[in-house]
Amino acid sequence: MPSGNDGGKELHPNHCVLPPSTPNDFIVLHKFGNEIEAIRAKIDEINGRRSTYGIENLGGEPRRQIDKTVRERRRVVLHAPDTDLVGMDEEKDKILGHLLDGSKKKRSMISIVGMGGLGKTTLAKRVFNEARAKFGHSVWIDVSQQYSLSLSFETFFGSSR
Repeated sequence: MPSGNDGGKELHPNHCVLPPSTPNDFIVLHKFGNEIEAIRAKIDEINGRRSTYGIENLGGEPRRQIDKTVRERRRVVLHAPDTDLVGMDEEKDKILGHLLDGSKKKRSMISIVGMGGLGKTTLAKRVFNEARAKFGHSVWIDVSQQYSLSLSFETFFGSSR
């Protein structure tokens, strides 16, 4: 925004560039530039050693690739038969009783919470498998931490046909 005191120049409130005014400022800027160049050279050197150590690019963002692999492994486990699992029958029956209670005319949602590895997903799967026999159509949708509404809809409409 122009102002009357700046000779018609446009000022940007988020950018402040002051030219070096003393010889000491030039020295500091020169040292700073040299440090940046040294860091860039080190990064290039490390990047050049990747082939020596057999490090390959995963293509894309590595974190997303790892998350995708973990999700795929969980899906395999979710569709495995649970005949060897023991316990959780009391909890499963409580949840089923609440969900299938015909006297309640409202929809409800039940949250299963707890630390990782306690069997929350396994419990939900057991409830789903037992309840699905009482309905004409049922769909299991895996909602992970990387929740995608469009993917959930695709899964729902693809599975319900």
